[in-house]
Amino acid sequence: MAEEFQPSVILLDLMLPQMSGEEVLDQLRSNPKTKNIPVIVWTALFQQEAERAKVEQKADDYVIKTEIMPGELVKKVEEMMSK
Repeated sequence: MAEEFQPSVILLDLMLPQMSGEEVLDQLRSNPKTKNIPVIVWTALFQQEAERAKVEQKADDYVIKTEIMPGELVKKVEEMMSK
């Protein structure tokens, strides 16, 4: 869908029903048509440092759901959209 619709930003959870968010992120970054779409990983998962660092390198931002207020998340999305 990202390839077809070309969104301004993607808010991506790591826990998805059919594949992991990390797999989705890998697919987005490997596709020339989607590799430049900003991605904010928004998750409730507390990953180990190495796993988190790997995801953070691919994403434009990484947010833990319990550590951010909704208004702050909206601000991050708006900032990404304005770039």
